[in-house]
Amino acid sequence: MIMYKLFITLSLFLVIEVFSYDIIIDTSYVNNISNKNKSLNRSYRKEVVYDLNTNLIWQDSRKDRYLEISYNEANRYCKTLSLSGYDNWRIPTLLELFSILDSKYSKPAINKVFKIFVYNFNSSYWTSTKNKQNERLSIGFEYGEIISDGYSKKNIRCVHNSKK
Repeated sequence: MIMYKLFITLSLFLVIEVFSYDIIIDTSYVNNISNKNKSLNRSYRKEVVYDLNTNLIWQDSRKDRYLEISYNEANRYCKTLSLSGYDNWRIPTLLELFSILDSKYSKPAINKVFKIFVYNFNSSYWTSTKNKQNERLSIGFEYGEIISDGYSKKNIRCVHNSKK
């Protein structure tokens, strides 16, 4: 597997931010992001979003949507989440969470297939990715910014791998 630094041109700000953290990303995942609008399908009944390109299932439920918790609490929350018949949820990586951004929108800058979203746009969502200072990174969905603050409380949107 070849690893390269992430280069996504959704916006100059995001590219600069990602490069400033020296994050190494699997390029096969980056290639799957290109047709994002065509690959996301929501199940209203199950309250999840299926990503057909990456084989990820995203939590999109009303349960605990306003929950702001520490990283350790978020990790426990995802590990114990049972939603729509799925177990084994986890905190998404920076690139996975980044993949549901939609640069055409702001407040929130998220793909519109997601219907359940915290309407406090100043909040951010945890990722499992760390920066060089060993801090957890999060994404703010007001404008799609990457935040390096691994200590405050944040929202969580868990993800499940549908195929291994």
